[in-house]
Amino acid sequence: MKLIKVSFIIAVAVLALVGISATSYAFHDGGVARCGGCHTMHNSFQGTVMTYNKALTAGDPLQNQKFLLVGADQSSACLSCHGKGSGTSSYHVSTQSVVSGSNANMFGQQMTPGGDFSWVKINYKTAAGTGSGYGERHGHNIVATDFGYAADATNTTAPGATVAYAASALNCISCHDPHASARRDSTGTIVYRTATTFPPIMESGSYGAQPTAGEAVGVYRFLGSVGYKPLSYPAGPAFANSAPLAIVPNSYNMEESTHEVRTAYGNGMSEWCANCHDKFLNTTLSLGTGGHPHPAGAAIGASTSAIYNAYIKTGDMTGTDGYTSLVPVEVGAGAAYDATLLSYATSTPGNETYNASTAASVVMCLSCHRAHASGFDSMIRWYNSDAFITEDGAYTTSANGNVQNGNTQAQMAYYKRPETGFALWQRVLCNKCHAKD
Repeated sequence: MKLIKVSFIIAVAVLALVGISATSYAFHDGGVARCGGCHTMHNSFQGTVMTYNKALTAGDPLQNQKFLLVGADQSSACLSCHGKGSGTSSYHVSTQSVVSGSNANMFGQQMTPGGDFSWVKINYKTAAGTGSGYGERHGHNIVATDFGYAADATNTTAPGATVAYAASALNCISCHDPHASARRDSTGTIVYRTATTFPPIMESGSYGAQPTAGEAVGVYRFLGSVGYKPLSYPAGPAFANSAPLAIVPNSYNMEESTHEVRTAYGNGMSEWCANCHDKFLNTTLSLGTGGHPHPAGAAIGASTSAIYNAYIKTGDMTGTDGYTSLVPVEVGAGAAYDATLLSYATSTPGNETYNASTAASVVMCLSCHRAHASGFDSMIRWYNSDAFITEDGAYTTSANGNVQNGNTQAQMAYYKRPETGFALWQRVLCNKCHAKD
């Protein structure tokens, strides 16, 4: 009996550790991670000289990587964990098996809300070699030498920027603060490590954890906040706007063939994007005023909210809560992790709470674009280069800048949604808010 009792206690302890490990022992935990995971003090790893940086003299142990990183550059260091050879897996944001070329069967396999960076590698040409390659227009062209990513050769600076951000300096830490100064305290206020006193980060703030007094959680995806500027790019603009508020289910990287993975965006996303693209920020519903082509950061209002909730697909306005992750809107919640926002996200696949939009819901940059990359031009979440998403029940495809060669690649771009989820002749998803189809 004693043996059985001891075994039971051990089993419970093991299960407890497993349960904790999913959050408490994650690599970043919302803040600065284990130093040795990103840096190598003596340009070696397990006795082997680091050779990622091809500019180094071969075998020279006295030459270090940039910033003592475990890769040739910042993004290469990030992708040493966040890259993936093939298949979908948790926190991966790049499919390494996708390489430059005209193979139309290649596609990004990661299905995170931000998208798979490898869409920018695909050269969209026909099998005969005609057409133009627009892969670089499919996302943020991060520089990651070890993984085959290069700066955008066409657009050398960020579009819509008062202070130009050089394409050659764009990498993962252009957006994400690897040392995570910003954090949210128990009142929902963003505080910084640079203050005289500050609460320690106890967990990631991306999944709805709420700190108690004296504690903090990291800001969403430890994005850079006010004053952030990478040390490696001193000429770049210091961020003027705070990190956004959002919550994502733990099961965020998965196909959406039968249900949608909801990221509950609270507020501040368009304002945060404006740290580099300030000319696109438009927080009013006055279309076209001030040189802005579309509202970004504006409450959609009662009439548009009613359209959004009713719109299911072309010809179907029978919805009462027509949420879709292809056209997400912000909740418009307050600064704190309030109960409304928390109720909008869950880690249980298929049971996300699809609350209807309201007049306070906000159209934002990510309502139309993915943050990393997509299968379509300009990082759009859907095929927007034609009037139709589907034609006679099949996905619309194109050799010039969008998914091509039938539905295989297109379905991956839509995270394995079947064509039957749309109308037989489905118009573009601008109609989710405008219903002009």
